[in-house]
Amino acid sequence: MSLLTRLLVNNNDTVALEELVYPGFLQAIQPLHPNILSIPTDYKAGIDLDALELALNRGERPSLIYIVADGHNPLGLSLSIEKRKKLVELARSFKVPVIEDDPYGLLYYDQPLPTLKSLEPEWVMYIGSFSKLIAPSLRVGWIVAPEELMPKLSIIKEATDLNVSTLSQRIICSFLDKGYLEDHLSLLRSMYKKRRDVMLNSLDSFFAKKISYNIPTNGMFVWVELLQKINTYKLLDAAIEEKVTFIPGNSFAVSSKYTALNCMRLNFSYCNEDKIYHGIKSLSNALNKLV
Repeated sequence: MSLLTRLLVNNNDTVALEELVYPGFLQAIQPLHPNILSIPTDYKAGIDLDALELALNRGERPSLIYIVADGHNPLGLSLSIEKRKKLVELARSFKVPVIEDDPYGLLYYDQPLPTLKSLEPEWVMYIGSFSKLIAPSLRVGWIVAPEELMPKLSIIKEATDLNVSTLSQRIICSFLDKGYLEDHLSLLRSMYKKRRDVMLNSLDSFFAKKISYNIPTNGMFVWVELLQKINTYKLLDAAIEEKVTFIPGNSFAVSSKYTALNCMRLNFSYCNEDKIYHGIKSLSNALNKLV
């Protein structure tokens, strides 16, 4: 993310982001002091492409559009094939690069959809990470971008850290060469799907009709919308007393004008099924203290 933003964005340029976005991307672009073109996001369907098209038609020319098409962080949703096709069509027509951040695309629990990169090779820059697929501590990712950009990205990379840990790269290469990845991914999909289902069933059991949530087809997050009167920052304080945590929805907002105070992001990839069940039960106890 950092390398591509430094390549594509000048100081004070405009970048197009959804109203709710992965905070790590905001940290990556912050040194460039960008102007944020905030695009509405639907909790169930994702980015509002009609709003994006309207902005482009009125003359907005962002230096990039950032998107997580599969297992959205924080919403946990995946874009429909229709939205994918329209998004790359807009990128192509208005000549706006798209950064497709895809750490969760291979962690699918249903039929996988084509990446944006496969639909539009020229205007989509595809990035991924082995951190979510093999081990977080390896800290190795990749960029798939047009070949003519690679020399420039290499210069930026060298200026950033001179070199990466070749030990981590060799570990990953050995893992791939020995054919371990597909079996490993199958295991993760099976394990995470069970954990996802336990979390969703537990939410149904303990929260009844007090909430609504997405059913993620990729990734590791469930976005939960509570009653409007619930402030999830206050809920977090109560939850910590119950020894359970989550991330309040407003932590992902790109602007102070946007509010998701009654929402929260839950993660189901780390804890086993028993801990997830008891964690959701504890979270409901915390909520009952507030209502």
